[in-house]
Amino acid sequence: MEYQVARLQEIVTKIQYFCKLNFKNSVDINILLEAEGLDVADINSLIGAGVKIVGFKNIDQLGSIEHLLLPCRRHYLGELDGNNLSPILTNFDVIESVTDYEQVRLISDLNARNGHVSSLMVMMNILSEIRKFGFLPAEIADNCYEILKTSGVRLIGLNTYVPPLDNTKLRLTALRKAGTMFKMLAGRFRGFDRMSLNYLTHFEDLVREGVNEIRIGIKDLA
Repeated sequence: MEYQVARLQEIVTKIQYFCKLNFKNSVDINILLEAEGLDVADINSLIGAGVKIVGFKNIDQLGSIEHLLLPCRRHYLGELDGNNLSPILTNFDVIESVTDYEQVRLISDLNARNGHVSSLMVMMNILSEIRKFGFLPAEIADNCYEILKTSGVRLIGLNTYVPPLDNTKLRLTALRKAGTMFKMLAGRFRGFDRMSLNYLTHFEDLVREGVNEIRIGIKDLA
């Protein structure tokens, strides 16, 4: 794990460098560590190295290590359904994996019973791939408007995925499309200020497009 910690510190240094080039504050950019494939000792080592947010794709993994986990913000990245919502709302600070309005309605109904408000991020299928889940770019603004009218939820941002394409032009086009959409939504909806994107080595492009949360998994630290 010493190597992974060193890689994380290298990534943080690069982010700080490109933030300075683009006149942005690196403090505003968070690294989200994806917990999948890591044990609690590894997660704690990376929290100790500066990770403040840990993302989980299922409630069972968190439950098995919660009593040993160092203090951190917990984000939920996994699938949502009517059976797993209650423990997710109780145990996570942010839900990043909203893919349709029906999920929001179920969350609202559950929160109405206990006065809770959940922070949500919507997933966008930036490349409109049939195999991928998430709102299409053409429909996401209307859905965000509906979510904002729903009680018991707070819409705070956008989660999307850009494949690490070998074709630089295609990758940049997808990233710029995501950045343009985020800036449009952020300008339209108050409090919509988080853009979460998967790890790409091109940090200057991420910073320029407004990404302020970078999701990193163990494979990215290899």
